[in-house]
Amino acid sequence: TEQSSMLSNGRDGLVTINLKEGAEINLELQSMKTNTYAVSRFTQFCILFRRSTICNIRDLRLAFLRLAAHVLVALLLGVVYYDFGNDGAKVSSNFSCIFFIVLFHFYGTAMHTVLTFPMEANVIVREHFNNWYALSMYYLAKVLGDLPFMIFCPV
Repeated sequence: TEQSSMLSNGRDGLVTINLKEGAEINLELQSMKTNTYAVSRFTQFCILFRRSTICNIRDLRLAFLRLAAHVLVALLLGVVYYDFGNDGAKVSSNFSCIFFIVLFHFYGTAMHTVLTFPMEANVIVREHFNNWYALSMYYLAKVLGDLPFMIFCPV
């Protein structure tokens, strides 16, 4: 019968596997805690932020659709809830209007990421696993690159 045992040296990341009495396999494993990148996190963020901003500027169709959706929803809410603020008996209508506005802003902001992420997923996976950048820096750059649209469209 073949018996296998595994010895681990946590400091060096060296793993020795004994399959049979005389056979031995040595593997070097990269520790998850010692992920090092070629550049600092700040440089990663700057490069990814610039790339995200350029992608946002180049996609004028999506920017126009975001702005148009906000304008149309504002007009719709203005028509539906016109002159509701002056009547104390319509508190539930005022509350529903505020609730709808908050939900629209939340989902309107998240929708950009939801729509664009599947198109970028293959590139992100390849670049991240090649240790080009940390996912946290990608996410931060993506959100801050989209921040002008998040602020400008609702206003």
